[in-house]
Amino acid sequence: MSKSQPNGEMVVLVHGFAAHKLLMHAIERRLRRKGYLVHNFGYFSFQSITTLVPMVSQTIKQLACQPNVRRLQFIGHSMGCILGRLALLETKPTNFGRMVMMTPPSQGSPIANYLAPNFGWCIPPLRQLTTGSDSLVNQIPRPDYSFGIIRANGDLVVPAPYEQLDGAVDYLEVPDYLEVPGMHSSVLFNRALVDRIDQFIQVGKFSGEEIVKVM
Repeated sequence: MSKSQPNGEMVVLVHGFAAHKLLMHAIERRLRRKGYLVHNFGYFSFQSITTLVPMVSQTIKQLACQPNVRRLQFIGHSMGCILGRLALLETKPTNFGRMVMMTPPSQGSPIANYLAPNFGWCIPPLRQLTTGSDSLVNQIPRPDYSFGIIRANGDLVVPAPYEQLDGAVDYLEVPDYLEVPGMHSSVLFNRALVDRIDQFIQVGKFSGEEIVKVM
């Protein structure tokens, strides 16, 4: 089958906090070219995570049962990874495959620690994404499905130690697109990234090597 033809693989993309689904458009377009069915989920990210999860769960449930969907995959960026983990706790389809987490705040974010005291009262995710052991993100059970984690080199929003999650089958570090440390969303603009995501979806490994940056 040509890679440009639908292959029965549905991918759900979910962006992160203070972002928009347009940031996932480049990945969406490249996945479609490889034959994937793609749903780019958009949402207002300043709402409580617990309010958003049912919407993600319902989307997953509806997409997974479509007759042209053989298997469903999940790709999240930042807070989108947390939404995916919680949604899959509520409803994991029998045809669920793998999850790719891009720069996930698996153990919270130090930036959330800094902002939550002043803004957490009106922006709930800031409280829910702190690094404290009692925060929402640190209460989520370990996934019971295959997942891999993609890191952004020099990420200051979610440093590497906070991205780690027990059970990950593979990690991949992506050089910064602009060669400026701290670009949390830089992974989304690496043109070589989708080849590695495709490989992980198909075989459960990225490649074991660092991505070569393509400008």
